[in-house]
Amino acid sequence: MQKLNKDSVLKCTVVWKTLLATAVIFACSFTTTNAQIAGEVCENPLVISSLPFMHTGNTGDYGDNYDSSDKPRRADGAIGDPSSSFLRGDDVVYAYTPSEDGTIDISVINNRENTGFFIFTGCPFESSVGGDASRNEENLHVYQLPVSSGVTYYIVISTDRYPQMTPYTLNITSCKRPTDLVVENVMHTSAELSWASDVDQGDIYVMRSYRLAPNISSLPTETSVSSPFTIDNLIPGVEYHAYARADCGDQDGVSEWSEPISFSTTCDAVSSLPYIENFDAYRSGTYWFPECWERPVIFNSTAINIYPSISGHYQTSSYPNTLRFYSQTGTPTYAVSPSFAEDISNLRVKFTLKREELRSGTIDVGVMSDANDVSTFELVATIDPDNNDFNAYYFDLNQVSLSGSGNYIALRHNSNSANYDYHLDDFKVELTPSCLEPTNAVISNITTTSGIFSWETITNHSDFYIAEAGGTSPDENTTPTLSNVSSPITLNQLTPNTEYDAYVRVDCGAEGGLSAWTGPVRFFTRCTATNTPFLQNFEFVTVPNISNCESLETNNGKGWETRSLNTFGFNGNVLSHKYTRIGDGPVDAWYFTQGINLKAGVDYSISYVYGNNSEQDIDKLKVAYGTSANSSAMIVELADHEFQVTTPQSSEVIFSVDNDGVYYFGFQAHSDKLMSWIYVDDIFVDVLRTCPVSAEVVVDNIETNQAQLSWTSTGQNQWEVLYVESGFNHLEDGTSVTVQGLPNTTLVNLTSETTYDVYLRNVCAVDDKSYWVGPQTFKTETSCPRPTNIQIDNVGHDSVQISWEAGSSESEWIVYYGGVIGYDPVNERLISFDPKKGEGESVTVQGSPQVTLTGLKSAEEYQVYVEAVCAEEDRSSIPPYVMARFITELEGGYCMVYPERVRPITNVEFATIKNLQLGRGSGPGFQDFTDMVAEVNAGDTYTINIEGNTIELRSSFTVFIDWNQDGEFNNDDERYEVGTIFNSNGFDDKVISMDIQVPTEAVNGMTRMRVISRGEDRNSEYVPNACELPRSLGQVEAYTVNVKSDVDPVDCQIPTALTLGAVTFDGDGAQLVVSWMAGGIETQWELSYVNANDAADSGSAMVNTTPQTILDLTAGQGYSIKVRSICDGANSAWTEVAEMTLGFDDIMFTNFTYYPNPVTNQLTLQSAVLIDQVEVYNLLGQKVIQMKPGAVEVQLETKQLQSAIYLMKVSIGGSHKVFRIVKK
Repeated sequence: MQKLNKDSVLKCTVVWKTLLATAVIFACSFTTTNAQIAGEVCENPLVISSLPFMHTGNTGDYGDNYDSSDKPRRADGAIGDPSSSFLRGDDVVYAYTPSEDGTIDISVINNRENTGFFIFTGCPFESSVGGDASRNEENLHVYQLPVSSGVTYYIVISTDRYPQMTPYTLNITSCKRPTDLVVENVMHTSAELSWASDVDQGDIYVMRSYRLAPNISSLPTETSVSSPFTIDNLIPGVEYHAYARADCGDQDGVSEWSEPISFSTTCDAVSSLPYIENFDAYRSGTYWFPECWERPVIFNSTAINIYPSISGHYQTSSYPNTLRFYSQTGTPTYAVSPSFAEDISNLRVKFTLKREELRSGTIDVGVMSDANDVSTFELVATIDPDNNDFNAYYFDLNQVSLSGSGNYIALRHNSNSANYDYHLDDFKVELTPSCLEPTNAVISNITTTSGIFSWETITNHSDFYIAEAGGTSPDENTTPTLSNVSSPITLNQLTPNTEYDAYVRVDCGAEGGLSAWTGPVRFFTRCTATNTPFLQNFEFVTVPNISNCESLETNNGKGWETRSLNTFGFNGNVLSHKYTRIGDGPVDAWYFTQGINLKAGVDYSISYVYGNNSEQDIDKLKVAYGTSANSSAMIVELADHEFQVTTPQSSEVIFSVDNDGVYYFGFQAHSDKLMSWIYVDDIFVDVLRTCPVSAEVVVDNIETNQAQLSWTSTGQNQWEVLYVESGFNHLEDGTSVTVQGLPNTTLVNLTSETTYDVYLRNVCAVDDKSYWVGPQTFKTETSCPRPTNIQIDNVGHDSVQISWEAGSSESEWIVYYGGVIGYDPVNERLISFDPKKGEGESVTVQGSPQVTLTGLKSAEEYQVYVEAVCAEEDRSSIPPYVMARFITELEGGYCMVYPERVRPITNVEFATIKNLQLGRGSGPGFQDFTDMVAEVNAGDTYTINIEGNTIELRSSFTVFIDWNQDGEFNNDDERYEVGTIFNSNGFDDKVISMDIQVPTEAVNGMTRMRVISRGEDRNSEYVPNACELPRSLGQVEAYTVNVKSDVDPVDCQIPTALTLGAVTFDGDGAQLVVSWMAGGIETQWELSYVNANDAADSGSAMVNTTPQTILDLTAGQGYSIKVRSICDGANSAWTEVAEMTLGFDDIMFTNFTYYPNPVTNQLTLQSAVLIDQVEVYNLLGQKVIQMKPGAVEVQLETKQLQSAIYLMKVSIGGSHKVFRIVKK
């Protein structure tokens, strides 16, 4: 089914030249109504006259002329059969008719996701003989397709409905690619590669195994080599992939790359100790593994997920990376260190380790004599943690039977489930010290003021040190708390509810010296019991932890934790349990309150709120109490709830105890199968109160420092009012007021613009008071209004002007300013400065509401708050939102571009730059890495590798390098479209690469490089220039490049404001006024003009003194004009080219001209005859401007057009001409 619905299109024949042969020629003319562009349909295809053939384009230029119903039947022996769904977008059609039988290879690269290509015979299509397609953004191939002489094959490139259009590069060759690749004689830094090929010469491509495969555009590692070939300059202990391609000569070109062959270089034994590996020098991803390590047994959870491998983890001390273990139950996985030159029995290994949960299993530590033979594994110790934290471990290897050099240290993961992992970090191997540290240091029998500290050692002479947790760790010069002691010791006179760190070391005497400290052994002293009323609403805990005075017991399944919840009727922090089955039977997880002093014979009440998140799953919650915080002591059951509700349920139980004492209340999750979340909140224990509560509490007449409170009495004449700032516990904080007589009062001495909670209770007698009612929440009025209308002006690279309007009559303000101060890895976001915490900078301003801030950092985002000072103790509040923000400019004259929404660049590698960053869904829009320098030589070629977080969509990456050091990225040879990445988290080995050759004329010295990530845009994939970021979505990074060349830099500024003025005609001649502005103090310029149709009518002119001249040119011709400064023999860079056409041989167009070209906002057309009509079309044939001026001079507004090339059709006196214009 063909859909020819364009009113106006371009008709072209095609010109394309590959590196090896001229294939197809383009020559364009303008036609109207239902005309076709070559390539739209099989009746008018892009004809391929010879091979090899390469062509780059975009299917969007050819329209949507076919759909899935146009795909014919599959022929017998077809190579590939892509789904017809890939024929539903815009499509382009090529035709190739071979002159002899043979085979060809076809590839489509640089395309988007959901792209396919089809190979059909017949027009209309009759048979499908091959093709390839992918839902991902990857190269497409058909290899060794048989073709017959005289048969026309139609290659159709298209997409699914999304993305509708795609860029592409089509390559077709008859040169057969090599086969049977073999790697032999692998050494530390070299390997021998051989292959089979029909020709003697070829190219090879060698890369790290995680890199993407090369395509037809990739530059080879070695060229014009024969099999076998020795590859040199490799890195020890690295896995590589090698490819080969055939060079069939000038006529037949080069083949596609072969299938890869993998090999790993060998490693020397580690001779320098200590050996440290924290895994942070690598990217994270399942293909990443440390150099010179081995993994003889791996676990493939999917085809692309391989473990053990390097992974990120925010909790590790040496953030960001760890070594992550997964394994299948019954099939342990291994990670084996490099071999060590030292005798293995003289070594100690240290590391930190974290399990995901109980089902993560265990980790065995051992030694091996052969890194790839697990039968040589000798066990040293098994690690079975009792918590899910990162814990530090060390093991001395002096007890193993294995001895000698050249041996390995291994870690083996034994899993209880394939779904739960371990993370290893900070792996360190060192010589075993002569004086060994104490081991098995523990604290037991902890009370409110004491504990017993014990350890194991070979001597009774030890030193002990204790301090409150969080302080500086002791070193060899620290004075011990106790000296010459032996295990165990009793610690006394501790403070209740306090966290301590305890350390111990061994004194081995004059010869052995002192050991290192063992510790910290961290512990909390017990809390003293509290009294009623007791409230736990979890608002003052740090999620996911519980209070230090409370405890947990988990016997089956996951344990309780706190979380912030704003759904299912809860608002704020709650106690939460998520069911997870471990072992047999129901879940068994307890939470215990702090101990509470209760008296015998007194009636008490316990109330709480509970619920879950499902109306289908039945969850179970038991409530009990006892005299100890453990499940065996919970002998008195108060309630046992079975529920399936998504709204909070309130429960109250009346009870009494038999004896005076301290009691603990336990909440047990015991659902009997895989169920849902359980939530508990507002646990309240108090004596049972009979005094009734008041009703209808109302707060009104709220002013800046007072408010009126009233309520409905229930017969009492005395009440207690308590008010406290929101966010505080009313049982511990607040101001209490006793009210007698009438049920109302006025709260005074409040703080303006502050939120308060008010509680009320009746006083029936001195010892008989009701429960508290509340809170009623209100906010006082503002006495000192905030400033408004903050304006940012004159932003420089180190300064900015800020002005505002006063909130009232104040004449003093404090301006706070600052930027990003850190990164929150848990929530994956940047942390901005908080003026309420004293962060950032501030300046006091008096008199006029304006200030100039100086001493700022260039290319930095700043946030601004302005606080009014109405009196010494009366200031406006600082809002929770940013009042204003700005970004300082770049030093060095480069334009500034800063996206509003960020898609982070996570890795850039170029020459000596290697910038791996933690980037997720957030980050600064512009990052200044100009302290990172790429050292390059003029004329040499370097590969740039880029990764980025595309946040489940697609981003393009463009690189700019200012080779001529003119302060601008303005030349075609300074812009590089590196590629696009689809659906990447930035750390999954989706790497795009490009080989960049440093121009031989590049200026010596330091210059700037810019990398821009741009979010998806269907109309234009890459940023048009270094100063624009359409859709303001992406990220920008700045780097420094140091060029070593023979071209010295010059201080000669480029001219600006090149303007093409009025044209006058004299017969066949035309005079054009050209003007510009000097870039500096230069007084001489060179003006270049080029006639594209006549090289003899081109040249240059020297202009002195005044930046203006009149060029004598030829009427009817088009010219490209540019200018540069001449400075004492040195030249500046050229300006951008301006274009103008000066009349035509058609009598109606003899004196017609238009300028400027390229155009920004307005194009001027001039003619000696009335201009009848002007029409402007984009390259899809769509009309974007039409006007009928009937005048000799026309001002054509182009501001609304996107930056692109357009065709302008002008009609004068019945004649028509089409002109090419460029919109900047």
